[in-house]
Amino acid sequence: MLLIKAKGGLGNRMLSAATAIAYAKATDRDWCIDWRDGLYAPNGVNAVCNLFQVSASWDFSKFVNRKDLRPAIWLGRGDWPVRMIISSDYPSSHSSPLIYRKVSAPLKAKAIGDEIEVFWSYTSKFGRIRRYLRDSQKDAGRDGVLGHVLRTDLVPQTRIIAAAEQLLLGGKGATLGVHIRYTDLKVPIEKVIASVKRELEKHKYESIFLATDSLQAESLFRSEFSNIITQNRRYSDLNHQLHSVEAHTDKENDADSALIDLIALSKCRGLVYCSRSTFAETSRLIGDFESKRLVDVDRYNVIVRIKKTLQEYL
Repeated sequence: MLLIKAKGGLGNRMLSAATAIAYAKATDRDWCIDWRDGLYAPNGVNAVCNLFQVSASWDFSKFVNRKDLRPAIWLGRGDWPVRMIISSDYPSSHSSPLIYRKVSAPLKAKAIGDEIEVFWSYTSKFGRIRRYLRDSQKDAGRDGVLGHVLRTDLVPQTRIIAAAEQLLLGGKGATLGVHIRYTDLKVPIEKVIASVKRELEKHKYESIFLATDSLQAESLFRSEFSNIITQNRRYSDLNHQLHSVEAHTDKENDADSALIDLIALSKCRGLVYCSRSTFAETSRLIGDFESKRLVDVDRYNVIVRIKKTLQEYL
């Protein structure tokens, strides 16, 4: 059994889970997803079941005291979130690109007996799982494999899909999706705006769907464009990131809003985004975009491209 844990935002979680599921299927492992860490639902509630059409009957209690939990760092702590394991054993390594190797079981072609292997990474690790994939998966490549898993194994709940589709009905015609992350990670908003102007002229989009985590970014965008569709959503008063493990009453509503934005982006005709954001990258993988209607503002950013490549293999 592959026990898929999570840390980080929604895009990170979905790419990590897609990697794990592809690996599990290729190596004949069962899998289950544990998002009970308190970020997108109250502590102890499995947020993945609230958001996606996955099994709601996983019994995590049976994993807690298993002697065959791998790696051994999880022994007696199978119900802990990843962040608690790192805080307890490696408190200065929360941002380390290699900490997942100490928290996740080593990759291997076959599981031994009925052992429970914990899987977690900050984002996609397609480069590391590729050697274990079937030939058909290797031929499909990273985007094909992860996109297929996201579309078939992480299908949003019907209310999420309906809300995303309803948002886009607010447009008069073909809609350009735009994602701007502008809180804990600030993308180059001026370049995004310039790209949007070019795309509007080139493809004659009639409306823009804007997904952002920042009221400041939305205000800047509205000062440049008038034909904008957005969700009526909560923003942080201080332009801080929206999601945290601190107790508040809107976690499930915030989680819904985040996934609605992600799915709505994937259903747009075109997309302007920064690939440094896993949220936008996940939307791209789910969507069925013509290459000429995709604009990655990071496409010429050598540092971002090198970092993304290294993340797949480290």
